[in-house]
Amino acid sequence: MDEDRYLKLRKEIFIICSIYAVICEVVSLFILGLDKGFLLGLVAGVATMLVNLELLKRIVVLYVNTKRLGLVVVLYLLRLCIYAGVAYLCYMISINGLLAYAIGVFGIVIGALISYKKEAV
Repeated sequence: MDEDRYLKLRKEIFIICSIYAVICEVVSLFILGLDKGFLLGLVAGVATMLVNLELLKRIVVLYVNTKRLGLVVVLYLLRLCIYAGVAYLCYMISINGLLAYAIGVFGIVIGALISYKKEAV
């Protein structure tokens, strides 16, 4: 995938994830009311996955350029630690925050599926 195509895809995924997060927050207002923990967890989940997308791109480029699998594995483990750390922080806010984090993380999957589906058609 070339750089221009990646940037276009990343922008589409960002927009879809943002719309997804707003929809989830609006729905949660009817169920939970205004829950700051849920809102923070949702923002943390979406932000973490968008950061993950950028880190993943950089790791793939690094591997293609250097062919150093050990470094790629270490960076993968670092990404997992980031996910776990943010999930723990969301849990410390509230259990609703942790649930919203999981919902936010799922947003990247929805964004990617919609973007790829549009591209395939």
